Amino acid sequence: MSETHIIYVPGFGDMYDRGRAFALKSWRRRNVSVEFVPMKWRSGDESYADKMRKVEQAIERSSADTIVLVGESAGGSIVTAAGLRHADKVDKIITLFGKNAKTHRVSPYLYRKNIAFKDAMLHADRAIEEMSDAHANKYVTFYSPFDATIRKIDTHIPGATLRKVRTPGHLISIGLFLTVLQGIVIREAKR
Repeated sequence: MSETHIIYVPGFGDMYDRGRAFALKSWRRRNVSVEFVPMKWRSGDESYADKMRKVEQAIERSSADTIVLVGESAGGSIVTAAGLRHADKVDKIITLFGKNAKTHRVSPYLYRKNIAFKDAMLHADRAIEEMSDAHANKYVTFYSPFDATIRKIDTHIPGATLRKVRTPGHLISIGLFLTVLQGIVIREAKR
C-alpha cells in the first residue's frame, strides 16, 4: 500500500496553530501521515524565504510515495509557489479557501501586519503565470460562494480543478475542513 504524506500550511491566525495541529492528528487515522508547518505570519523575524524553506525542508524529509501540499487561506500562496518549484517531488497541491492569486486584491493593511505575505503572493502569481497546463492539473482549489474573505477569483488557478463547497464563511469553512469534513481533503489527496 502506498503512503500519502500531507504537508499542511496554515493561513493567518497563528494563535490557532495549536488547534490546527490537534485537529490534524485525527487525519492520521485515515492512513495518511501529516506534517503541520507553522508559518508565524505575524512574525517580523521570518521572511518569505524562511517560510518557503520550512516547507521545502518538510518536502525533503518525506520518503512517502505521494507528497501532497495543503494550504489554507494565506497558506495557499505558499503551496501554490512551492508546488511548481518542487514539481518533481510534489504529487498534488490542494488549497482550502486559499488566497492563491491576485496580489493587487489584498489590503495594504494585511501586508503591513503580515510582512512576508506580499512576497508570498508575488511568488504565487509568478508561479501561476509560469505554470503549464499539465502542472496546473496537479492543483485542486476549494472555495465557498459564502466566503466573503476569499472570493473565487482569488483562489482560481487556470487549469486547476476548482471545487465549490457550500460551507458558511471563511473561518467556519476552514474549521469544518480540519475536522468533520477532513475526509473530503484526504480523499482528494489520495486520488
